[in-house]
Amino acid sequence: MLSTLNARVPADSWVANLFTRPSTESVHADDEEFDAALSGNTALTVSGSAAWAVGGHQLSSLVSGQTDGDLTAQLWPLTPVSAPVTIQAALSFATVDGEFPLVGIGLSDGVTASDTRAMIYVQRSEGGEAEPQTQINHTDGTFTAHANAHWAVEYASESSRLYLRYIWAAANSFKAYLSPDGVSWTAFGNGAASLTMTPSHFFVSASTWASAAVGIATFDYLRVTEADLSL
Repeated sequence: MLSTLNARVPADSWVANLFTRPSTESVHADDEEFDAALSGNTALTVSGSAAWAVGGHQLSSLVSGQTDGDLTAQLWPLTPVSAPVTIQAALSFATVDGEFPLVGIGLSDGVTASDTRAMIYVQRSEGGEAEPQTQINHTDGTFTAHANAHWAVEYASESSRLYLRYIWAAANSFKAYLSPDGVSWTAFGNGAASLTMTPSHFFVSASTWASAAVGIATFDYLRVTEADLSL
């Protein structure tokens, strides 16, 4: 399903080598890395601006000016459209103006702002706290608004690199996992979340979420597996 991600762009794009991949990384983490220009995808920017580029084997987004609730995303079609499906990504995030962006992965039933989506995302804010606060959220709604927040938990990590796994386990059943290294995974939330949606697309997303800051999000790889990889 990820053959659409394979085409090359110059390594001197603005995002090349923005983040350096650790020398010790999960052996499973580089089989669907972004070594090519995007194809077969749909770009969605509801408000503000978003510049997406591939370089240094990574997909990165420079986002700014998103209205509260709005997301930017790159979406690809699911083939076939049937559960179970697991999507997994390694992501890093940074800030230009002092606040971190919202960064995540998810599933949707279309590619427009009003289509239904479900996702797991990470928000990190320094916000005057003694230590940076990292929050993991599982929500559904549209690309312009949350409808339901299934759970939100604080994650004790100062790392700007995390691994996310999102699972369409069965009809109307969705699960989320987090890992610091791509090897050891933790289930978040109260089991599977119930949402009446039949996904047709998977996506990566970033947003400044009503902040005036400029945010940077980088995805090292994106993997789609036609199986329920629950632990």
